Amino acid sequence: MAGTTPTQRTLKALQANGFKCAVVEKWVPLSSEGTAGSFAAANFKKAGGYRKDAFGFIDILVLDGKPGCLAVQACGATGFAEHLRKIDSIEEVRDWLAAGNRLELWSWRKEKVEGRERWRAKVAPLAEKDGRILTAYQIAALDDLLC
Repeated sequence: MAGTTPTQRTLKALQANGFKCAVVEKWVPLSSEGTAGSFAAANFKKAGGYRKDAFGFIDILVLDGKPGCLAVQACGATGFAEHLRKIDSIEEVRDWLAAGNRLELWSWRKEKVEGRERWRAKVAPLAEKDGRILTAYQIAALDDLLC
C-alpha cells in the first residue's frame, strides 16, 4: 500500500481480522490566515493543515470482542519512541485505561520478506505502571528487575 498512512494501514489490518473500527483522527485545515492555533502552527504547518487525534492520542477505535474498547495510535517505525512519550504526557490516557479500556501503539516499517518489501506492524499494548504509560515489554522488564 504505497502512499498510505499508518492509520490507513492499521485500519486495513484490523478490518481484515473482522474487527469493527472507526477512524477518529481528523484532518484540520489551517485557516485562511495560515494558522490554527499556536501549537498547530508551530508543529504541523504543512500541506495546509494538521491531524488531530481524539483526546490527543487515539487514531482508531476498535470493537474486537474483548472487554472495554481498544484505542489504537498508529505511526511509522521512526516515530515509535516519540509517540510513546506523547502518550505518556496526556492525562486522558490514564482516564481511558482506568475506565477499563485498552490502548495499543502500532508502528509500521517496511521489511524484506522473501525478496519483496512488505509493510509490517509492531503492535505494542500499553498500560500504566507506577504513574507512567509503558509498553507491556517495558513493564515485564521492570518486573524482572524488581524480583
